Amino acid sequence: MLLSNPQVTSEESIREPQSVVFFLIFLLLVIQLLWFVKGPIPLMEGGIVDSDGYMHLNRVLYLMETGDWYSSFYPRSNAPYGDYQHWTRVIDVLLIGGASLAALFVPFATALHWWGVLLSPVMQILSVVFLIWMVKPIFDREHQLLAGGVFLLQPALMNSFLAGRPDHHSVLMAIFILLLGLTLRIMMQPLRARLCVAAGVLAGIAIWTSVESLIALSVSLSILALGWVWYGGSWGTRNLLLTSTLSGVTFLTLLVERGIGQFYQTEYDRFSYVHWGILSLITCFWIVIWLCKNMKYAGSTPIQRLGIGVSGMAVVLCVQWVLFPKFFQGPLVDVDPQIMTLLWSRVAETQPLIPSGSWQFGRLILYLGIALPTLPYLMWLIWSESNEVHRLFWCMIGLGVLVYFPLAFHEIRWVPYAELLILLPYTHLIGRMLQRFAVFFNAPWHEVLKMSLVLVSAMWFLLVGAKMLETEQSGITGTMPKHCPIIPLSQYLNDPTGWGSREQTILAFVDFGPELLYRTSHRVIMTPYHRNTDGILDAYRILSDPTGHTAKILLNKRKVDLIVTCPSSPTEPSFFQAPNGAESFYDRLDHGHVPQWLHEVTLPSALTGSFKVFQVRSEQNETA
Repeated sequence: MLLSNPQVTSEESIREPQSVVFFLIFLLLVIQLLWFVKGPIPLMEGGIVDSDGYMHLNRVLYLMETGDWYSSFYPRSNAPYGDYQHWTRVIDVLLIGGASLAALFVPFATALHWWGVLLSPVMQILSVVFLIWMVKPIFDREHQLLAGGVFLLQPALMNSFLAGRPDHHSVLMAIFILLLGLTLRIMMQPLRARLCVAAGVLAGIAIWTSVESLIALSVSLSILALGWVWYGGSWGTRNLLLTSTLSGVTFLTLLVERGIGQFYQTEYDRFSYVHWGILSLITCFWIVIWLCKNMKYAGSTPIQRLGIGVSGMAVVLCVQWVLFPKFFQGPLVDVDPQIMTLLWSRVAETQPLIPSGSWQFGRLILYLGIALPTLPYLMWLIWSESNEVHRLFWCMIGLGVLVYFPLAFHEIRWVPYAELLILLPYTHLIGRMLQRFAVFFNAPWHEVLKMSLVLVSAMWFLLVGAKMLETEQSGITGTMPKHCPIIPLSQYLNDPTGWGSREQTILAFVDFGPELLYRTSHRVIMTPYHRNTDGILDAYRILSDPTGHTAKILLNKRKVDLIVTCPSSPTEPSFFQAPNGAESFYDRLDHGHVPQWLHEVTLPSALTGSFKVFQVRSEQNETA
C-alpha cells in the first residue's frame, strides 16, 4: 500500500509536494515546447491544430459581432443557407474570457488566437495538479510524481492537450480528473456535504460543456450507488446531495444556455432538457430513498438495498424511455445515415482501436499497451485491498475501465479516458516493483537503476507501439498544412484586387471549411459537422458526379463562385470517389477535363503545387 510517510516534517510535507508539481509542469512545458517548435502546425503563423479549433474561434468572433447568445446559427457555413451547430457556449466563454484579458495589449483577434493556442496546455497544467491531488490519499509523494510522469507520456492524452487545440476535450479531461478526486473523498468518512455539492456543480458544468460527459458522470454515480448498496446509512445522503445539486445546476445552466423560449427544445447531440430530465429522475429516486430511510422497507441489508436500487433505476429508465425513447440510441440518433458513412467513418478519432478485419495491433499497443499487465493487477487490487476506501477507489477505476475500454476499442476518441484510468493501477504496479527490488537501490548506482526502471516502464509501450505502427502502416494519417497550405491560399483569396473584393461562395474539401471561414470573409459549403448534412451531401454529389450534369445544377442552386481542390491531399481525392468506381467530376477536373461552364484560374507559383481553383461561369460571375 502506497501511503504517505508519517515521519516527514511539516516543512518537508509542504516543500516536497510543491517540488513534485513544479517538476511535472517543467516536463509538461518541455513536451509542449517540442510540439510548438517541431510540430507540423504553424502556430506562430496563426495555425490551429484541427478544424474544430478553427470553428470554435469562428463562433467566438461571430458571437462578439452579433451578441446573439441564444442562437447556434452560423450563416457562412452551408452557403447560402447557413447551419446550426451542436456546441454549447462554455468553450466560447472560456475563449472570450482569456482573449479579453490579452486584448488589453493586442488586438482581440490576435489575443483570441494565442489564447486558443494556450488553452489546452493550461488545462493540462490544471490536470496534472488535479491528478496529484486525486491520488494523494492513495499514493505517497514519490508515486504521485510517477503518476504525473506517466500521465504526461500517454499519447492520446498528449494529443488532447496539444497547444493549438481550443476545444472541449482538454476541459472535459480536467473536469473528469477532478470529479474522480472528489468522488474518492466523498467515499471517505465522515460525510462532508460540501464535497458532494462541489461534485454536483462540477458534473453540471461538464454536462453543459458536452453531453458525452454523462458517461464520466455514470462512473461516479455508479460507485456511490454501490457504496449505498453495501453500506447504507449516510451513503444515501451523499447520493442525494450530489444528484440534487447536479439537477439544480443543470436546470440553471439550461436557462443560461437556451433561455426560456428554447428551454423545451428537444436535442440529443446538444445539452437540452432531455438530459436534464434523466438527471432529475435519478434525483427523485434518491429523494424517495432519503424519505424512506427510517422505514423497514427502505432496505436494511445489502440484498434489500440492491433490489430497491435495481427496481428504482428500472423505473427511472422506463420513464425516460416513454418520454424520450431516442435518448437510448445515442446523441447521433437523428444524423442522416449517409453522413455516418461518408463523414463519420472517415474521421480519425472515430476509427476503431484495432482496424476492422485485420490483425494489426500497433494502435492498441501505442495507446493502451500498459493495460496488458495492468488489467490483471487491477482485478487483484480490488480483490486483495484491505483498506475499504482504497478498495472503493480501485472499484471506481474498475468501473471506469469497464465503461471506457469497450468505447475505446470502438472509437479512438475515448482512448484518453481509458489511458487515464489504467495509468493509476499501472503506477501502483510500478511502485510495487520499486519496493520489491528496493535492495538493489541501496547500491551507489541506485538512482540510475531506479530512473532507468521508471523510464522503461513509462515508455516501452510508446516505442513498441510506434514501431508496430510503422511496420503495419496502420497509423491514421490526415491532411496536414504541408499537403494543402491554407494560409497562403487564404491570403490569395483575400486579395482586395481579386477575389477579396466581394464575398465568394467556395466549394472546398470538408476539412478546409472551418479554416477558410476563419481566415477569409467568404462562405463555404462543407464543414465537418453532422448537422451540416445538406452542405456535405450536396458537395459530395457535385464532385463525385460522373456526368457533370448534377454538378452544374447543384453549383447553380448553391450559387457557388469558386471550386477549390487540393489533389496533393492524402484524403481529399478518395472522399470524392464516384460510385461503382467511375471517373468522378473531381477526377475529371484533376486530369484537366474542364467543362465550358468552368474556368480554371491561374494561381501564384506558391500555390500551383497544391491547389487548383475553378471559377463557375454563371450570369453573376460574367457581370462581375
